Amino acid sequence: MKKLLIIAMTMITLSAFANGLSMNSIGAKALGMGGAFVGLADDATAIYWNPAGMADQNTNVMLFGTDIIPTATYAYENIPFGIDIDTATDGGAFDYFSPNLAGVYNADKFSYGFGAYFASGLGTQWNGEDLTALSGPAGTEFEWGSMLAVVNMSPAVSYKVTENFSVGASIHYCYGMMELQMAKDMVVAATGLPGEDGMVETQIDMDLSGTGFGGTIGLMYTNLLDNKLDLGLTYKMPIKMALEGTVQVGSDATANPNRELDMSMEIRRPMWIAFGTAFRPNDKFVITADIQYSNWEDIDEFVAEVDDMVIDMLGNTADVEMPMEMLWEDAIQYRLGMEYKVNEDMSVLLGYYYDPAPAPDETVNILFPSSTNNAITGGMTYAVNNYKFDLGLEYLLGAEREIDASGHNMPGVHQMDVFAFSIGATYVFNK
Repeated sequence: MKKLLIIAMTMITLSAFANGLSMNSIGAKALGMGGAFVGLADDATAIYWNPAGMADQNTNVMLFGTDIIPTATYAYENIPFGIDIDTATDGGAFDYFSPNLAGVYNADKFSYGFGAYFASGLGTQWNGEDLTALSGPAGTEFEWGSMLAVVNMSPAVSYKVTENFSVGASIHYCYGMMELQMAKDMVVAATGLPGEDGMVETQIDMDLSGTGFGGTIGLMYTNLLDNKLDLGLTYKMPIKMALEGTVQVGSDATANPNRELDMSMEIRRPMWIAFGTAFRPNDKFVITADIQYSNWEDIDEFVAEVDDMVIDMLGNTADVEMPMEMLWEDAIQYRLGMEYKVNEDMSVLLGYYYDPAPAPDETVNILFPSSTNNAITGGMTYAVNNYKFDLGLEYLLGAEREIDASGHNMPGVHQMDVFAFSIGATYVFNK
């Protein structure tokens, strides 16, 4: 009797919005200063970091591009079960490039801005041949890879309440995209007789997209301590995005081949609040420091709905909801940055940030790694006439995570480093 797919998926595990997703530094200058930018916010990326910072800017438009290159490794040995994995992301590295645009128009006490930028994005690509021990009998090869990105379209406004105090706000229209390839357990009935059905590994291919809305409110108080100190405060509200698309299951010969099902899932970004300072000890230095808090714990679970799933051996189908418990913990990032003015035209940038992992061992996997990170950054700015050019570099060192096999999602040793760079060009209209 032809094999039949029933109760198709044990839940697809995604650490989709752990710290691997958050774009840690929007803009080349902010990246070069370790993302410690809430209290400075002196270019068009203030739309993201602190919209109140637009109030003290001249009219300008900025183009910038960011490339993120993660390199991850995974090792797991369980000899009694025939598992001996020691692998790295396919080709050693896979890069994710994002083009971005932001601009500010100054109208005296009011300033208006607009940004179109990638607020989030990352993923991994693995060599399926190295992971056959996780995905069925020897010789069976599955694809393992992920891509998750969120694009923001953000109009913004700021108002200069007094000479030293400004407020600002931005609205975010978000478009999210998620792709996923992985092996997963499927329940397959061969004949319907006792002992003739069981768990079989098969390919999962997911392609989802959708939209959501959010907003940011920012405050900026400048020129304290005899014009040496600026303070900034930013609040980003939670964002819900409704993703829809398809999940294709069973591209392996051991299961019902190439069955494509409609799938939907609501995913959320957490509330984010940050306090930042910018201190100028003299005319040469700006030293920045941020504390940034993400309310990951509020995202207790995601719920995916798959339509028309086969639910019994008679071939009956139903829409099935599959909850996914995340168990994440709130996280605080600590960031430091510095700008040193070499001369009237050029500055050099340095930075550092500490980024703890919000995902516990139970939900960590190789597709969206989550680690505690220490990042070192640097860069430079150069201005000529009405043009300004920025370069930011970042190397993120992810701490090794050793996860035991006691009921955890993907045991083994996980580690990921990330190299990123960003290049920006700004034109200032009324400098």
